[in-house]
Amino acid sequence: ARTALTHVLETYTDVTRLPPPALPGAAVVVGATADAYVARASVAELAAHWPGSEVRWVRGGHVSAYLTQGEAFRAAIRDAVDRVPPFLPEMMESVDGSR
Repeated sequence: ARTALTHVLETYTDVTRLPPPALPGAAVVVGATADAYVARASVAELAAHWPGSEVRWVRGGHVSAYLTQGEAFRAAIRDAVDRVPPFLPEMMESVDGSR
């Protein structure tokens, strides 16, 4: 069962298997210092896969950080959104060739 779970998690939850976002430099990756589910190395791998992204650390585990560090997560979201240029729709058209 453990082997099957490991395969599922590695296959379907590893976002480095996907292409980076259109604006990886806008991303703020938040890692939890005592996370037993997402290892520090995985946070570093994601940041490397998303060039220019910023890594921030919060205290706590996978769930406890979410429950106790809400302001840090909200700040990361605000900062990431602020980094997206206002002309994003036009830029995306040139990236994906639509319209």
